[in-house]
Order: sequence, then C-alpha cells, then structure tokens
Amino acid sequence: MEIILILSFALIICLYVTALIFISKRRNSSLFAQGMNLQLFSVTLPQITNKDKDKTISLAEFFKTAEQFYNSLTGLGRGRRALFVDAPHFVFEIAVHRAGEQIHFYVAAPRASAGMMEKQILSFWPKAQIQSTTDYNIFNPNGNLLVAQLNFLALLSFHLSTFKSLVPTL
Repeated sequence: MEIILILSFALIICLYVTALIFISKRRNSSLFAQGMNLQLFSVTLPQITNKDKDKTISLAEFFKTAEQFYNSLTGLGRGRRALFVDAPHFVFEIAVHRAGEQIHFYVAAPRASAGMMEKQILSFWPKAQIQSTTDYNIFNPNGNLLVAQLNFLALLSFHLSTFKSLVPTL
C-alpha cells in the first residue's frame, strides 16, 4: 500500500514538473512570436516655425504630456483574456540612419494594437506625422562601430528622479 502511495506521489510530481516545462517553453515561444509580429511606425513632429515660437510649451508640460501618454498605454491591448495573455509590448526607438545625421523616432506595436497606437499618439500630439515603415538598418556599411559598457564598482541603489523633482532646475 505504501509503495502505491509513493509511486502515485512521484507520478504527480513528474506530471507537475512536465506541465511547468511545457508552459515555460510555450511562453518563451509566445514571446518570440510577439516580437516578430510588430508593426513599425516612423513618427515625426513638425519643426517649430517663427509664428509657433510664442506657443511653445515648457519642458515640464511636455513631460506631463509624455507621462499621460505612457499611462494611457497601460490598458491598451488588454481584453477579456488579461489573466491568460501577457500585456502587449511596445518599443520606442531613437535612431540615426546609416547615412546622415538626422534623428528619427520609431514606435513598434503589436499588429493587433497598431491602429490604437496611432490614435493614441495623435491624441496627444495632433500635429505628429505617423508613417508605417519597414525595418531600418542603423549600420553604415563603410563606417565603423564603437561599443562601450559601463559597470558600477559596487551594487548601489538610487531612487529615480521624476520630472517633478527636476522642474526647479530646468
């Protein structure tokens, strides 16, 4: 009787471990699939002209707008399956193309949330121009690449400053 109890307990543990491995592998393949199913947008804002100079906003107001934009993304793409599906991943990139010195802004969003992302950007920055683009290459075939990495000497923990604490110094 004890042997049957021990064998059934061992079987339950083996099934549990197998289920955990299966779920883990499925989740990792799901993350890869999510990363490959992104829509890339090029976002440009119009330059400030002389007639718009009197309407310029302060840096603090710009940060407040950006904070509201990021907060609005927290509920994007979550539906009835929120308990079973990870939140969508959004990518924000600043890049300089391989030819030129102009800075480009890119946003990558899951294809299912791409239209919503466009609407969110336009609701916070109405003059923004958003274009769907293909992937870009930041590497210049005739250029050089330099990489550096900085490491802390000791593990230190600091709080993150927010724009509210930076406003007096701006």
